[in-house]
Amino acid sequence: MKSFSYTSNKKDTGARLPEPREVMRVVEKLTKSERSLLMFLVVVFLVSTLTLLGIVNKKLFAQTPIKGGIVKEGIVGVPRFINPVLAVSDPDRDLSELVFDGLLKAESDGSYTADLAEEFIFSPDQKTVTVTLKDNLLWHDNVPLTADDVLFTIERIQDPETRSPHKASWEGVTAEKTDDRTIKFTLAAAYTPFAENLTIGIIPKHIWESVRANEMLYSTANLNAIGSGPYFINEVNQNKSGIPEYINLKSWKKHLAGEAYIPKIKISFYSNEEALVAAFKSGAITSLSGITPITAQLLESQGVKVLEAPLPRVFGVFFDQKNTSILARKEVRLALEKVINKDNLISETLLGYGTPLHGPLPPPFNEGTVSIGSASEAEAILTKVGWKKNADGLFELKTKTSTLKLSFSLSTSNSEELKQVADQLKSSWEKIGARVEVKVFDTGDLNQDVIRNRKYETLLFGEVVGRFPDPFAFWHTSQRLDPGLNIAMYSSSAVDKITTELRATSDLASRQELYSQLADGVNAETSAIFLYSPHYLYVPGEKVHNVSLSGLGGPSDRFSSVSAWYIYTEPIWEFLN
Repeated sequence: MKSFSYTSNKKDTGARLPEPREVMRVVEKLTKSERSLLMFLVVVFLVSTLTLLGIVNKKLFAQTPIKGGIVKEGIVGVPRFINPVLAVSDPDRDLSELVFDGLLKAESDGSYTADLAEEFIFSPDQKTVTVTLKDNLLWHDNVPLTADDVLFTIERIQDPETRSPHKASWEGVTAEKTDDRTIKFTLAAAYTPFAENLTIGIIPKHIWESVRANEMLYSTANLNAIGSGPYFINEVNQNKSGIPEYINLKSWKKHLAGEAYIPKIKISFYSNEEALVAAFKSGAITSLSGITPITAQLLESQGVKVLEAPLPRVFGVFFDQKNTSILARKEVRLALEKVINKDNLISETLLGYGTPLHGPLPPPFNEGTVSIGSASEAEAILTKVGWKKNADGLFELKTKTSTLKLSFSLSTSNSEELKQVADQLKSSWEKIGARVEVKVFDTGDLNQDVIRNRKYETLLFGEVVGRFPDPFAFWHTSQRLDPGLNIAMYSSSAVDKITTELRATSDLASRQELYSQLADGVNAETSAIFLYSPHYLYVPGEKVHNVSLSGLGGPSDRFSSVSAWYIYTEPIWEFLN
């Protein structure tokens, strides 16, 4: 390598950085190979520096959620009661979850935390609960939310003319106001699941007090709802028949938990899943709720993210024994159950997204082995007591006064899953000599006209039993008529005693024993054919983050953490976060 020197006329003042022209003179004196080596070293230095800066950037910066975006979700069915006091369908409950808040909030681990409440105190004997509201709570129309609203909500639930599906859970409960922020609940007897009661949304007294209890079902306030939840209704778009086509919601800036990250949610309603999926493919919606297994598998094969979670629901066939003479006969109910292969039903219809049941509660509250019957076994049960097939292959039973025919209808909801299950049940039953007519109703009509009025012979339906099952409403004798939920119209003094004891029992081992006794009692009479507990399938949309399905009590609980959902993020120094 050549040697070189440089002499400056300037007085040396100590160490300093070389000037650019000095660097250039040095470079000019380098050989070609030396320049190449220098350039290589410079490139290595720059790459190393950039890599180091990237590492430091990742360590010090965090992607933090920011406000913005829109959720465009589609669901099958239409809401009729955006009102937690009256909500009976999934669309009702979905919208109510977004628009209303309860006193308490259920967490995914089974615990309860304060929502509208600032604090809640249970007495040692579990018969008194004192709830203090947060200060400065507001409704979406900026009217203060007070203890009067809480009392009014409970009064309407307890009023039989309201026909609230929650009435049974509030029997024997007295609510009184201590001051504008404090409510004292007194229970006639210890009621272990009472914390779950306090999660129900509170409705505004100033909106509803002018509406009589027996007129609440018909009020327009059920659609143009005013609540205190994370979102308020900005627009209800209805067709010429007055049926909602979509509802636009906006985030409530004054919500007690702060404004949600996603400022807009649009919920669109479809008559069936085919229309729902078509809307998704066209981009009209980006989220899908409650899709069927076959749709979930198809979407997953196309790279769409599908979330799955078990639901505390019991799907089964419930009998009208009171008004349908053939179904009042136990051998008929037993034969209809024996011919159903529940494992095949789940694998073929639900594609494995479900758990077979042998009793009135879902796992883990009702464990056991599901028996597998056969057509020959079912036919033997009938022929043993005198049933015979006629020339058309239909079972008949001749009595002293008439000839009974094994012919009945099966009513269910207009959902793809339930229609498929209904068709499979019809096929199984007709193979043994029954004639079955499947009747399909829109969800709202099924609830209002069929179930409430008990106008069905057999009913394929799902019961929402909740995280902490209270079977009283479903199996106690007092709940056989609307608004009770004893849709099997079952009556047993022994089971009445069990369901009453469960309400006062907090010990887990004791509760499990009572659950087993309940299953034994109900199953002994074949009061219903318990089929499966389904899994909930949800497409949140690829851009929506932080969606959790842990510990669902029902599909609408996906919105319990909606305020924490986000679409956009930005990098922020972690120590500033």
